Amino acid sequence: DDVSIVGFDDIDMAPYLETPLTTVAQDSFAIGKRAGEFLIERMEGWYSGAPRLELIPTQLRVRASTSVAPP
Repeated sequence: DDVSIVGFDDIDMAPYLETPLTTVAQDSFAIGKRAGEFLIERMEGWYSGAPRLELIPTQLRVRASTSVAPP
């Protein structure tokens, strides 16, 4: 009751644990695809500018391992 736990990557078993784990889910396929595209652009010489920032949306999946903090 005193501690909340949040995981990262939303592993397959997270919702099935004794206390289902609240987690941040990310699209690992989209992250890998975009990283590969950036790499190919550099290797082929299509892009030689400064490093770029790409934001891939994440999702908070609230489950039983967290609760609202008391006032």
